[in-house]
Amino acid sequence: MAGAAGVFITRAFEAMLKDCAANRGKFATLQQSIRSYLESIKGAKAEGAVITEALASAGRVLDGPQDELVLQPLRLAVETKHVKLVEPALDCLHVITNHHHPISALHLLACMLEAHEASDVLH
Repeated sequence: MAGAAGVFITRAFEAMLKDCAANRGKFATLQQSIRSYLESIKGAKAEGAVITEALASAGRVLDGPQDELVLQPLRLAVETKHVKLVEPALDCLHVITNHHHPISALHLLACMLEAHEASDVLH
């Protein structure tokens, strides 16, 4: 994801990680998924590349591990049905779709369906 969208998602993941930590292991899978994303960013920056550019180059659809790296934490956050985790996950999905990032349509659709179901529970 390019520029501001990548920064937004990274900051949202960092905030979600703090909320997970406050719940003492209740969301361990989500924590690990977010850490994997954040570690991959650090690895990409260490190599002189920005992961956000690597994840969404023009005309290329993310696949396999790349889209899972971004979408898995969002899916897991939505599955928690915990407002402080679902809200930033939905915001991230909005940013991804609003900025036209080429993510596998099937994975994105699955996340959006899960997000919709969770939002019905929240309201």
